[in-house]
Amino acid sequence: MIPMSTIINKRQIEIRVLVVLTLIVISVAASGFVILYNTSIDDKKRSLIDQVQSQARLMEAVAKFDAFFQSDHTPGKARAATLSQIKESFRRYTGLGKTGELLLAVKVDNKMVFLLPSRKLDFAKPKSILFNSHYSQAMQLALSEKSGVITALDHQGVETLAAYEYLPFLEMGLVAKIDMSEVNTPFIKAGTISGLIAVVAIIFGLLFNRRMVFPLIKHIYNVNEKLEINEKRLKEAYSLTKGSIEYASLIQSALIPEKQSLDLYFKDNFVIWQPKDIVGGDIYLYEPLFTEDECLLMVIDCTGHGVPGAFVTMLVKAIERMVITEIMNNKFMRTSPARILEFFNINLKKILKQESDISDSNVGFDGGIVYYNKTKNLLKFAGAETPLFYFQDNKLTMIKGDRHSIGYKQSDAYYKFTEHKLNVVPGMQLYLSTDGYLDQNGGERGYPMGKKRFKEIIMNNFDKDMQTQKQYFLEALSAYQMDEERNDDITVVGLRV
Repeated sequence: MIPMSTIINKRQIEIRVLVVLTLIVISVAASGFVILYNTSIDDKKRSLIDQVQSQARLMEAVAKFDAFFQSDHTPGKARAATLSQIKESFRRYTGLGKTGELLLAVKVDNKMVFLLPSRKLDFAKPKSILFNSHYSQAMQLALSEKSGVITALDHQGVETLAAYEYLPFLEMGLVAKIDMSEVNTPFIKAGTISGLIAVVAIIFGLLFNRRMVFPLIKHIYNVNEKLEINEKRLKEAYSLTKGSIEYASLIQSALIPEKQSLDLYFKDNFVIWQPKDIVGGDIYLYEPLFTEDECLLMVIDCTGHGVPGAFVTMLVKAIERMVITEIMNNKFMRTSPARILEFFNINLKKILKQESDISDSNVGFDGGIVYYNKTKNLLKFAGAETPLFYFQDNKLTMIKGDRHSIGYKQSDAYYKFTEHKLNVVPGMQLYLSTDGYLDQNGGERGYPMGKKRFKEIIMNNFDKDMQTQKQYFLEALSAYQMDEERNDDITVVGLRV
Protein backbone atom coordinates (compact mmCIF):
# COMPACT_ATOMS: atom_id res chain seq x y z
CA MET A 1 0.00 0.00 0.00
CA ILE A 2 1.35 3.44 -0.93
CA PRO A 3 1.67 5.81 2.10
CA MET A 4 -1.04 8.50 2.32
CA SER A 5 1.61 11.23 2.50
CA THR A 6 2.87 10.18 -0.95
CA ILE A 7 -0.65 10.37 -2.37
CA ILE A 8 -1.17 13.83 -0.84
CA ASN A 9 2.06 15.13 -2.35
CA LYS A 10 1.01 13.88 -5.76
CA ARG A 11 -2.39 15.53 -5.41
CA GLN A 12 -0.81 18.82 -4.40
CA ILE A 13 1.37 18.70 -7.50
CA GLU A 14 -1.64 17.83 -9.64
CA ILE A 15 -3.54 20.83 -8.26
CA ARG A 16 -0.67 23.19 -9.09
CA VAL A 17 -0.37 21.75 -12.58
CA LEU A 18 -4.14 22.08 -12.99
CA VAL A 19 -4.03 25.76 -12.00
CA VAL A 20 -1.20 26.50 -14.45
CA LEU A 21 -2.87 24.63 -17.26
CA THR A 22 -6.19 26.37 -16.53
CA LEU A 23 -4.49 29.76 -16.98
CA ILE A 24 -3.08 28.55 -20.26
CA VAL A 25 -6.56 27.46 -21.38
CA ILE A 26 -7.98 30.90 -20.50
CA SER A 27 -5.15 32.62 -22.41
CA VAL A 28 -5.05 30.55 -25.56
CA ALA A 29 -8.65 29.24 -25.62
CA ALA A 30 -9.17 26.19 -27.78
CA SER A 31 -5.50 25.42 -28.41
CA GLY A 32 -4.79 25.62 -24.68
CA PHE A 33 -7.61 23.18 -23.99
CA VAL A 34 -6.05 20.62 -26.33
CA ILE A 35 -2.70 20.98 -24.56
CA LEU A 36 -4.35 20.56 -21.18
CA TYR A 37 -6.22 17.45 -22.25
CA ASN A 38 -3.18 15.74 -23.76
CA THR A 39 -1.03 16.58 -20.75
CA SER A 40 -3.69 15.26 -18.39
CA ILE A 41 -3.91 11.98 -20.31
CA ASP A 42 -0.12 11.57 -20.30
CA ASP A 43 0.10 12.34 -16.58
CA LYS A 44 -2.67 9.88 -15.81
CA LYS A 45 -0.97 7.19 -17.89
CA ARG A 46 2.29 7.67 -16.02
CA SER A 47 0.41 7.72 -12.71
CA LEU A 48 -1.42 4.48 -13.53
CA ILE A 49 1.79 2.81 -14.69
CA ASP A 50 3.55 3.84 -11.47
CA GLN A 51 0.57 2.60 -9.43
CA VAL A 52 0.33 -0.81 -11.08
CA GLN A 53 4.09 -1.40 -11.12
CA SER A 54 4.61 -0.39 -7.49
CA GLN A 55 1.63 -2.50 -6.36
CA ALA A 56 2.81 -5.45 -8.50
CA ARG A 57 6.29 -5.37 -6.95
CA LEU A 58 4.82 -5.04 -3.47
CA MET A 59 2.46 -8.00 -4.03
CA GLU A 60 5.28 -10.10 -5.46
CA ALA A 61 7.50 -9.22 -2.49
CA VAL A 62 4.74 -10.12 -0.02
CA ALA A 63 4.08 -13.39 -1.88
CA LYS A 64 7.76 -14.35 -1.80
CA PHE A 65 7.92 -13.39 1.87
CA ASP A 66 4.84 -15.53 2.68
CA ALA A 67 6.14 -18.44 0.61
CA PHE A 68 9.52 -18.30 2.37
CA PHE A 69 8.14 -18.11 5.90
CA GLN A 70 5.17 -20.50 5.46
CA SER A 71 5.72 -23.06 8.19
CA ASP A 72 4.70 -26.13 6.19
CA HIS A 73 5.95 -24.70 2.85
CA THR A 74 2.57 -25.36 1.20
CA PRO A 75 2.31 -23.18 -1.95
CA GLY A 76 -1.50 -23.06 -1.77
CA LYS A 77 -1.53 -21.80 1.83
CA ALA A 78 1.16 -19.23 1.14
CA ARG A 79 -0.75 -17.98 -1.86
CA ALA A 80 -4.00 -17.83 0.12
CA ALA A 81 -2.27 -15.87 2.89
CA THR A 82 -0.91 -13.40 0.36
CA LEU A 83 -4.29 -12.99 -1.30
CA SER A 84 -5.90 -12.38 2.10
CA GLN A 85 -3.44 -9.55 2.82
CA ILE A 86 -4.03 -8.07 -0.61
CA LYS A 87 -7.81 -8.13 -0.14
CA GLU A 88 -7.56 -6.45 3.26
CA SER A 89 -5.30 -3.72 1.89
CA PHE A 90 -7.54 -3.26 -1.14
CA ARG A 91 -10.58 -2.34 0.99
CA ARG A 92 -8.68 0.62 2.42
CA TYR A 93 -7.06 1.62 -0.86
CA THR A 94 -8.24 4.98 -2.22
CA GLY A 95 -5.39 5.97 -4.45
CA LEU A 96 -7.14 5.85 -7.84
CA GLY A 97 -9.87 8.49 -7.61
CA LYS A 98 -13.64 8.03 -7.54
CA THR A 99 -13.97 5.46 -10.29
CA GLY A 100 -10.53 3.90 -10.24
CA GLU A 101 -9.72 0.49 -8.81
CA LEU A 102 -7.26 -2.37 -8.89
CA LEU A 103 -8.24 -5.66 -10.51
CA LEU A 104 -6.43 -8.94 -9.84
CA ALA A 105 -7.26 -12.00 -11.91
CA VAL A 106 -6.04 -15.44 -12.84
CA LYS A 107 -6.64 -17.41 -16.04
CA VAL A 108 -8.59 -20.63 -15.48
CA ASP A 109 -9.19 -22.66 -18.65
CA ASN A 110 -10.52 -20.07 -21.11
CA LYS A 111 -11.85 -17.64 -18.52
CA MET A 112 -10.55 -14.72 -16.52
CA VAL A 113 -11.42 -15.23 -12.85
CA PHE A 114 -11.34 -11.99 -10.83
CA LEU A 115 -10.01 -12.27 -7.26
CA LEU A 116 -10.60 -8.82 -5.74
CA PRO A 117 -14.00 -7.30 -4.93
CA SER A 118 -15.12 -4.42 -7.15
CA ARG A 119 -15.92 -0.99 -5.74
CA LYS A 120 -18.54 -0.59 -8.44
CA LEU A 121 -20.32 -3.77 -7.31
CA ASP A 122 -20.46 -2.86 -3.60
CA PHE A 123 -17.29 -4.91 -3.06
CA ALA A 124 -18.68 -8.04 -4.67
CA LYS A 125 -16.42 -10.02 -7.01
CA PRO A 126 -16.97 -9.41 -10.74
CA LYS A 127 -18.21 -12.38 -12.72
CA SER A 128 -15.73 -14.42 -14.67
CA ILE A 129 -15.60 -13.60 -18.39
CA LEU A 130 -14.22 -15.36 -21.43
CA PHE A 131 -10.54 -14.74 -22.04
CA ASN A 132 -11.08 -13.68 -25.67
CA SER A 133 -14.02 -11.42 -24.85
CA HIS A 134 -13.95 -7.81 -26.05
CA TYR A 135 -14.35 -6.82 -22.40
CA SER A 136 -11.39 -6.29 -20.02
CA GLN A 137 -8.75 -6.22 -22.75
CA ALA A 138 -6.20 -4.84 -20.27
CA MET A 139 -6.52 -7.96 -18.11
CA GLN A 140 -6.18 -10.14 -21.21
CA LEU A 141 -2.86 -8.45 -21.97
CA ALA A 142 -1.69 -8.75 -18.34
CA LEU A 143 -2.47 -12.48 -18.27
CA SER A 144 -0.57 -12.77 -21.57
CA GLU A 145 2.55 -11.71 -19.59
CA LYS A 146 2.61 -8.18 -21.00
CA SER A 147 2.73 -4.74 -19.41
CA GLY A 148 1.70 -1.29 -20.55
CA VAL A 149 -1.26 1.08 -20.70
CA ILE A 150 -4.36 0.96 -22.90
CA THR A 151 -7.73 2.65 -23.42
CA ALA A 152 -10.35 -0.09 -23.59
CA LEU A 153 -13.59 -1.47 -22.12
CA ASP A 154 -13.43 -2.95 -18.63
CA HIS A 155 -15.27 -6.06 -17.38
CA GLN A 156 -18.52 -4.02 -17.16
CA GLY A 157 -18.25 -2.56 -20.64
CA VAL A 158 -17.17 0.91 -19.40
CA GLU A 159 -14.45 2.72 -21.35
CA THR A 160 -11.43 3.07 -19.10
CA LEU A 161 -7.78 4.05 -19.09
CA ALA A 162 -5.96 1.01 -17.72
CA ALA A 163 -2.36 0.08 -16.91
CA TYR A 164 -1.59 -3.62 -16.75
CA GLU A 165 1.24 -5.77 -15.36
CA TYR A 166 1.90 -9.51 -15.10
CA LEU A 167 2.87 -11.01 -11.70
CA PRO A 168 5.10 -13.97 -12.63
CA PHE A 169 5.52 -15.35 -9.11
CA LEU A 170 1.76 -15.38 -8.46
CA GLU A 171 0.90 -16.15 -12.13
CA MET A 172 -1.73 -13.42 -12.01
CA GLY A 173 -2.58 -10.26 -13.90
CA LEU A 174 -2.90 -6.86 -12.22
CA VAL A 175 -4.78 -3.88 -13.69
CA ALA A 176 -5.07 -0.32 -12.35
CA LYS A 177 -7.90 1.46 -14.14
CA ILE A 178 -9.97 4.61 -14.04
CA ASP A 179 -13.08 5.54 -16.03
CA MET A 180 -12.42 7.80 -18.99
CA SER A 181 -15.37 9.90 -17.85
CA GLU A 182 -13.42 10.85 -14.74
CA VAL A 183 -10.20 11.39 -16.67
CA ASN A 184 -11.98 13.74 -19.05
CA THR A 185 -13.65 15.76 -16.27
CA PRO A 186 -11.54 18.58 -14.74
CA PHE A 187 -11.37 18.44 -10.94
CA ILE A 188 -10.42 20.86 -8.27
CA LYS A 189 -9.23 19.77 -4.85
CA ALA A 190 -9.67 22.11 -1.94
CA GLY A 191 -6.29 23.32 -0.70
CA THR A 192 -7.63 23.47 2.81
CA ILE A 193 -7.61 19.64 2.99
CA SER A 194 -3.84 19.57 2.55
CA GLY A 195 -3.52 22.35 5.12
CA LEU A 196 -5.67 20.49 7.64
CA ILE A 197 -3.72 17.27 7.08
CA ALA A 198 -0.46 19.18 7.52
CA VAL A 199 -1.75 20.68 10.80
CA VAL A 200 -2.83 17.22 12.00
CA ALA A 201 0.60 15.81 11.04
CA ILE A 202 2.36 18.57 13.00
CA ILE A 203 0.18 17.97 16.03
CA PHE A 204 0.76 14.24 15.77
CA GLY A 205 4.52 14.81 15.53
CA LEU A 206 4.45 16.99 18.65
CA LEU A 207 2.41 14.39 20.51
CA PHE A 208 4.81 11.65 19.37
CA ASN A 209 7.79 13.64 20.64
CA ARG A 210 6.09 14.26 23.96
CA ARG A 211 5.07 10.64 24.42
CA MET A 212 8.20 8.86 23.14
CA VAL A 213 11.30 11.00 22.62
CA PHE A 214 11.09 13.17 25.75
CA PRO A 215 10.58 10.23 28.15
CA LEU A 216 13.48 8.33 26.59
CA ILE A 217 15.81 11.33 26.95
CA LYS A 218 14.75 11.77 30.54
CA HIS A 219 15.39 8.11 31.34
CA ILE A 220 18.83 8.20 29.66
CA TYR A 221 19.99 11.19 31.74
CA ASN A 222 18.39 9.94 34.94
CA VAL A 223 19.61 6.41 35.36
CA ASN A 224 17.32 4.94 38.00
CA GLU A 225 14.99 2.11 38.81
CA LYS A 226 13.36 2.44 35.35
CA LEU A 227 16.54 1.40 33.52
CA GLU A 228 15.24 -2.10 32.84
CA ILE A 229 11.99 -0.75 31.42
CA ASN A 230 13.89 1.62 29.16
CA GLU A 231 16.17 -1.18 28.01
CA LYS A 232 13.17 -3.30 27.13
CA ARG A 233 11.61 -0.46 25.14
CA LEU A 234 14.86 0.11 23.24
CA LYS A 235 15.07 -3.58 22.36
CA GLU A 236 11.49 -3.54 21.11
CA ALA A 237 12.14 -0.42 19.06
CA TYR A 238 15.29 -1.96 17.63
CA SER A 239 13.44 -5.15 16.77
CA LEU A 240 10.68 -3.23 15.00
CA THR A 241 13.17 -1.08 13.08
CA LYS A 242 15.27 -4.06 12.06
CA GLY A 243 12.17 -5.92 10.97
CA SER A 244 11.05 -2.97 8.89
CA ILE A 245 14.46 -2.67 7.21
CA GLU A 246 14.54 -6.42 6.52
CA TYR A 247 11.12 -6.17 4.91
CA ALA A 248 12.33 -3.16 2.93
CA SER A 249 15.21 -5.32 1.65
CA LEU A 250 12.65 -7.67 0.10
CA ILE A 251 11.17 -4.72 -1.78
CA GLN A 252 14.61 -3.52 -2.91
CA SER A 253 15.51 -7.06 -4.00
CA ALA A 254 12.31 -7.16 -6.07
CA LEU A 255 13.73 -4.26 -8.14
CA ILE A 256 16.84 -6.25 -9.02
CA PRO A 257 16.62 -8.06 -12.40
CA GLU A 258 16.52 -11.84 -12.36
CA LYS A 259 19.45 -13.71 -13.89
CA GLN A 260 17.19 -15.28 -16.53
CA SER A 261 16.76 -11.83 -18.08
CA LEU A 262 20.50 -11.47 -18.69
CA ASP A 263 20.66 -15.02 -20.07
CA LEU A 264 18.43 -13.97 -22.98
CA TYR A 265 21.03 -11.51 -24.29
CA PHE A 266 24.39 -12.74 -23.03
CA LYS A 267 25.93 -16.16 -23.56
CA ASP A 268 27.25 -16.31 -19.99
CA ASN A 269 27.14 -13.86 -17.12
CA PHE A 270 27.42 -13.32 -13.38
CA VAL A 271 26.33 -10.67 -10.91
CA ILE A 272 27.74 -9.89 -7.47
CA TRP A 273 25.33 -7.65 -5.55
CA GLN A 274 26.18 -7.30 -1.86
CA PRO A 275 24.76 -4.39 0.17
CA LYS A 276 27.02 -3.39 3.05
CA ASP A 277 23.98 -3.42 5.34
CA ILE A 278 20.56 -5.05 5.03
CA VAL A 279 19.71 -2.57 2.28
CA GLY A 280 22.19 -0.59 0.23
CA GLY A 281 22.92 2.20 -2.20
CA ASP A 282 24.04 0.03 -5.13
CA ILE A 283 21.57 -1.06 -7.78
CA TYR A 284 21.83 -2.55 -11.23
CA LEU A 285 18.98 -2.27 -13.73
CA TYR A 286 18.33 -4.20 -16.91
CA GLU A 287 15.77 -3.29 -19.56
CA PRO A 288 15.00 -5.15 -22.80
CA LEU A 289 13.98 -2.64 -25.44
CA PHE A 290 11.35 -2.88 -28.18
CA THR A 291 13.00 -5.67 -30.12
CA GLU A 292 14.53 -8.94 -28.96
CA ASP A 293 17.92 -7.67 -30.13
CA GLU A 294 18.41 -4.58 -27.94
CA CYS A 295 18.85 -4.08 -24.22
CA LEU A 296 20.18 -1.61 -21.64
CA LEU A 297 22.26 -2.46 -18.56
CA MET A 298 22.86 0.12 -15.84
CA VAL A 299 25.19 -0.29 -12.84
CA ILE A 300 24.58 2.50 -10.33
CA ASP A 301 26.40 3.48 -7.10
CA CYS A 302 24.26 5.96 -5.15
CA THR A 303 25.37 8.28 -2.37
CA GLY A 304 25.85 6.43 0.92
CA HIS A 305 24.73 2.96 1.90
CA GLY A 306 22.17 1.43 4.25
CA VAL A 307 18.76 3.09 4.48
CA PRO A 308 19.82 6.50 3.03
CA GLY A 309 21.47 4.84 0.06
CA ALA A 310 18.45 2.59 -0.44
CA PHE A 311 16.18 5.64 -0.56
CA VAL A 312 18.32 7.07 -3.36
CA THR A 313 18.14 3.77 -5.30
CA MET A 314 14.33 3.98 -5.18
CA LEU A 315 14.55 7.49 -6.61
CA VAL A 316 16.96 6.28 -9.30
CA LYS A 317 14.52 3.47 -10.16
CA ALA A 318 11.70 6.01 -10.47
CA ILE A 319 13.78 8.16 -12.85
CA GLU A 320 14.73 5.01 -14.76
CA ARG A 321 11.02 4.45 -15.40
CA MET A 322 10.90 8.03 -16.71
CA VAL A 323 13.85 7.13 -18.95
CA ILE A 324 12.00 4.13 -20.37
CA THR A 325 8.94 6.29 -21.00
CA GLU A 326 11.14 8.83 -22.76
CA ILE A 327 12.74 6.06 -24.80
CA MET A 328 9.29 4.99 -26.01
CA ASN A 329 8.88 8.44 -27.57
CA ASN A 330 12.50 9.14 -28.53
CA LYS A 331 14.22 6.45 -30.57
CA PHE A 332 17.50 8.40 -30.70
CA MET A 333 17.72 8.41 -26.90
CA ARG A 334 17.07 4.65 -26.83
CA THR A 335 20.46 3.89 -28.34
CA SER A 336 22.46 6.53 -26.45
CA PRO A 337 23.82 5.74 -22.95
CA ALA A 338 25.35 9.24 -22.86
CA ARG A 339 21.96 10.88 -23.35
CA ILE A 340 20.46 8.64 -20.69
CA LEU A 341 23.13 9.77 -18.19
CA GLU A 342 22.36 13.36 -19.10
CA PHE A 343 18.64 12.73 -18.52
CA PHE A 344 19.44 11.25 -15.09
CA ASN A 345 21.68 14.22 -14.26
CA ILE A 346 19.10 16.89 -15.08
CA ASN A 347 16.12 15.17 -13.47
CA LEU A 348 17.88 14.06 -10.28
CA LYS A 349 19.05 17.62 -9.63
CA LYS A 350 15.57 18.94 -10.38
CA ILE A 351 13.67 16.43 -8.20
CA LEU A 352 15.99 16.94 -5.20
CA LYS A 353 16.12 20.71 -5.77
CA GLN A 354 19.92 20.58 -6.05
CA GLU A 355 20.15 23.10 -8.83
CA SER A 356 21.92 25.67 -6.62
CA ASP A 357 24.72 25.61 -4.06
CA ILE A 358 22.33 26.60 -1.24
CA SER A 359 20.32 23.39 -1.51
CA ASP A 360 20.02 21.41 1.73
CA SER A 361 20.67 18.01 0.15
CA ASN A 362 23.62 16.91 -1.94
CA VAL A 363 23.18 13.36 -3.21
CA GLY A 364 23.70 11.68 -6.55
CA PHE A 365 25.40 8.66 -8.06
CA ASP A 366 28.25 7.28 -10.15
CA GLY A 367 27.48 4.63 -12.72
CA GLY A 368 27.87 3.11 -16.14
CA ILE A 369 25.31 2.34 -18.85
CA VAL A 370 25.73 -0.25 -21.61
CA TYR A 371 23.57 -0.50 -24.73
CA TYR A 372 23.86 -3.80 -26.62
CA ASN A 373 22.44 -4.76 -30.03
CA LYS A 374 22.87 -8.45 -30.81
CA THR A 375 21.94 -8.19 -34.47
CA LYS A 376 24.31 -5.34 -35.25
CA ASN A 377 27.04 -6.66 -32.92
CA LEU A 378 27.19 -3.16 -31.49
CA LEU A 379 27.88 -2.02 -27.95
CA LYS A 380 27.77 1.54 -26.63
CA PHE A 381 29.00 2.68 -23.23
CA ALA A 382 28.95 5.85 -21.20
CA GLY A 383 30.20 6.17 -17.64
CA ALA A 384 30.05 8.67 -14.81
CA GLU A 385 33.18 8.04 -12.71
CA THR A 386 32.75 4.36 -13.66
CA PRO A 387 34.95 2.44 -16.14
CA LEU A 388 34.14 -0.47 -18.45
CA PHE A 389 36.62 -3.35 -18.68
CA TYR A 390 36.52 -5.60 -21.75
CA PHE A 391 38.62 -8.61 -22.69
CA GLN A 392 39.19 -9.41 -26.37
CA ASP A 393 41.92 -11.18 -28.32
CA ASN A 394 43.85 -11.98 -25.13
CA LYS A 395 43.97 -8.30 -24.24
CA LEU A 396 42.24 -6.48 -21.38
CA THR A 397 41.22 -2.88 -22.04
CA MET A 398 39.69 -0.31 -19.71
CA ILE A 399 37.44 2.47 -21.01
CA LYS A 400 37.41 5.29 -18.48
CA GLY A 401 34.14 6.97 -17.59
CA ASP A 402 33.81 10.75 -17.54
CA ARG A 403 35.10 12.45 -14.39
CA HIS A 404 31.66 13.81 -13.64
CA SER A 405 29.05 12.43 -11.23
CA ILE A 406 25.28 12.52 -11.60
CA GLY A 407 22.86 14.83 -9.81
CA TYR A 408 25.05 16.47 -7.13
CA LYS A 409 24.88 20.19 -6.42
CA GLN A 410 28.30 20.67 -8.01
CA SER A 411 27.36 18.56 -11.06
CA ASP A 412 26.90 20.53 -14.26
CA ALA A 413 23.27 19.97 -15.28
CA TYR A 414 24.17 20.31 -18.94
CA TYR A 415 27.34 18.22 -18.96
CA LYS A 416 27.74 16.15 -22.16
CA PHE A 417 28.94 12.64 -21.45
CA THR A 418 31.29 10.77 -23.75
CA GLU A 419 29.85 7.80 -25.62
CA HIS A 420 32.09 4.90 -26.64
CA LYS A 421 31.27 2.37 -29.38
CA LEU A 422 32.61 -1.17 -29.63
CA ASN A 423 32.22 -3.80 -32.32
CA VAL A 424 31.22 -6.95 -30.47
CA VAL A 425 32.77 -10.30 -31.41
CA PRO A 426 31.85 -13.75 -30.04
CA GLY A 427 33.59 -14.55 -26.77
CA MET A 428 34.15 -10.91 -25.85
CA GLN A 429 33.91 -10.36 -22.07
CA LEU A 430 32.67 -7.21 -20.32
CA TYR A 431 32.99 -6.15 -16.68
CA LEU A 432 31.32 -3.29 -14.76
CA SER A 433 31.96 -2.59 -11.07
CA THR A 434 31.00 0.04 -8.54
CA ASP A 435 33.81 1.46 -6.44
CA GLY A 436 32.86 -0.69 -3.44
CA TYR A 437 34.93 -3.60 -4.78
CA LEU A 438 37.84 -1.48 -6.00
CA ASP A 439 38.05 0.67 -2.84
CA GLN A 440 37.77 -2.13 -0.27
CA ASN A 441 40.61 -1.78 2.24
CA GLY A 442 42.71 -4.79 3.07
CA GLY A 443 46.09 -6.40 2.67
CA GLU A 444 48.95 -5.98 5.09
CA ARG A 445 48.85 -2.17 4.91
CA GLY A 446 45.11 -1.65 4.71
CA TYR A 447 45.25 -0.09 1.23
CA PRO A 448 42.36 -0.20 -1.27
CA MET A 449 42.20 -3.22 -3.53
CA GLY A 450 42.45 -1.06 -6.66
CA LYS A 451 42.01 -1.53 -10.39
CA LYS A 452 45.36 -3.32 -10.79
CA ARG A 453 44.27 -6.30 -8.64
CA PHE A 454 40.85 -6.22 -10.32
CA LYS A 455 42.52 -6.59 -13.72
CA GLU A 456 44.75 -9.39 -12.44
CA ILE A 457 41.69 -11.39 -11.37
CA ILE A 458 40.28 -11.06 -14.90
CA MET A 459 43.57 -11.97 -16.60
CA ASN A 460 44.05 -15.03 -14.39
CA ASN A 461 40.53 -16.37 -14.96
CA PHE A 462 39.28 -15.12 -18.34
CA ASP A 463 39.24 -18.67 -19.77
CA LYS A 464 36.78 -19.91 -17.12
CA ASP A 465 33.00 -19.74 -17.23
CA MET A 466 31.38 -16.72 -15.62
CA GLN A 467 30.08 -18.47 -12.52
CA THR A 468 33.60 -19.74 -11.78
CA GLN A 469 34.95 -16.24 -12.33
CA LYS A 470 32.38 -14.96 -9.85
CA GLN A 471 33.73 -17.32 -7.19
CA TYR A 472 37.29 -16.14 -7.85
CA PHE A 473 36.20 -12.50 -7.51
CA LEU A 474 34.53 -13.26 -4.16
CA GLU A 475 37.44 -15.35 -2.87
CA ALA A 476 39.98 -12.69 -3.88
CA LEU A 477 37.93 -10.01 -2.11
CA SER A 478 37.61 -12.06 1.08
CA ALA A 479 41.31 -12.95 1.11
CA TYR A 480 42.35 -9.32 0.59
CA GLN A 481 39.86 -7.83 3.05
CA MET A 482 41.00 -10.05 5.94
CA ASP A 483 39.85 -8.44 9.21
CA GLU A 484 38.99 -5.07 7.71
CA GLU A 485 35.38 -3.91 7.85
CA ARG A 486 33.40 -3.72 4.65
CA ASN A 487 33.69 -0.17 3.30
CA ASP A 488 30.75 0.07 0.96
CA ASP A 489 28.11 -1.76 -1.06
CA ILE A 490 29.55 -3.99 -3.79
CA THR A 491 28.25 -4.65 -7.29
CA VAL A 492 30.20 -6.42 -10.05
CA VAL A 493 28.65 -7.56 -13.34
CA GLY A 494 30.45 -9.85 -15.79
CA LEU A 495 29.15 -10.62 -19.28
CA ARG A 496 30.28 -12.87 -22.13
CA VAL A 497 28.75 -12.37 -25.58
